[in-house]
Amino acid sequence: MRRFLAIALLAAAACDSAGGLDYSGTPGQEIPVTIASSVPVIDASADGAPGRFLVDSGSPVTILDPTGGEPGTRRVALDAFALTFPDVPVAIFDPFAGSAQALDGLVGGDVISGFALTIDYRNQRGWLEQDDDAPPAGADPATVDDPVWTDAQLRGGGRLDVPGCTIGDCSVHVGATRLLVEVSLESAAPAWFLVDTGATAVVLAPGVADALGDPARPRLDGVTVATADGEATAYYTRVGDMAVADGAVTATDVPVLVLPASLLAPLEDEVGHPIAGLLGGSFLRQFLVTLDDPSHRLRLARFRDQDHIDPDEFVGVGFTMASRGGVWEIRDVYSGTDAAAEGLVRGEPVVSLDGVALAGADRATIDGILAGFALGDDVAVAVVRGGADVTLQVAVEDLLPHYTRP
Repeated sequence: MRRFLAIALLAAAACDSAGGLDYSGTPGQEIPVTIASSVPVIDASADGAPGRFLVDSGSPVTILDPTGGEPGTRRVALDAFALTFPDVPVAIFDPFAGSAQALDGLVGGDVISGFALTIDYRNQRGWLEQDDDAPPAGADPATVDDPVWTDAQLRGGGRLDVPGCTIGDCSVHVGATRLLVEVSLESAAPAWFLVDTGATAVVLAPGVADALGDPARPRLDGVTVATADGEATAYYTRVGDMAVADGAVTATDVPVLVLPASLLAPLEDEVGHPIAGLLGGSFLRQFLVTLDDPSHRLRLARFRDQDHIDPDEFVGVGFTMASRGGVWEIRDVYSGTDAAAEGLVRGEPVVSLDGVALAGADRATIDGILAGFALGDDVAVAVVRGGADVTLQVAVEDLLPHYTRP
């Protein structure tokens, strides 16, 4: 099963704030984009230091990982999307704590909102453009359905306080960067969602998920996500169908992550509007997507071939792992799974998988081991328990079965 990237939920205290950043270079140049866990990641640099950056329309500000330093703020020269932004105010803290992704920062809405951002999820490319009506350079119209534009609202902005900052200037002022669109879930009335390229999945408030009903709907409990306010426990489920642009664009059997309502409340305060959730990667990845903040519109063109989406993405063992001090440990154990029945416990050191010792192993090694198992197989998981190594046989399961609305 794929790794879940933490969602960095950030909200600014509402106040008047001017937007727009100076830049040099020619917009519209195609750059490579890596789609990792359904979110776009690019190569960029801050003050000449190269790194891997999440492209996150859901964050109002650009963020740098402090790499062991103190949280705070500073101004940097940012090179991203073949453009140079000479004076970008950035927040410095780690929004990826607990995530399986190793990233150096994220490019936020303060940079994105001055352009039309296009992400090609299937061919892993991206552009920041100014001519929003023209098709993206290099995009093949034969691979997508006719594009559909839907009106959006651009809201929010203000002062963002940097989590954990105690010294110096601890806030960054940003303009309106929150692109909101109306989305219909199954038979429910349209509700407002934040378009969030930094979220791995569509995110719902618990009340919205509860209103969908159907006790037979699949559910994966015990998912830990990292936010700017620390870790939170959430669950995955599926929505039978979602519609945007008054039903002109639809998606079916969409995985959604249900977060505590308290995490979305600050966002609602910032934008001055009820928010039902985030329109994230599990929906956006089906389309050639353009977020046109300057014109307050969202463009969606469905890929005719969806083979870039793994139909077995939730097939796996019912636990996750994290490295702490060079030792791999059990992190999440999903309730109702064979992993839970076998007695795996959060924090137990993992000695080996399938007989392969994990001392010094990296994430790619672990992923490679688990990728060799299919639905119904058992994985030998050796953990340290009571001072001795204990090997358990943990089944590979479909943790979130596909769903069709009755």
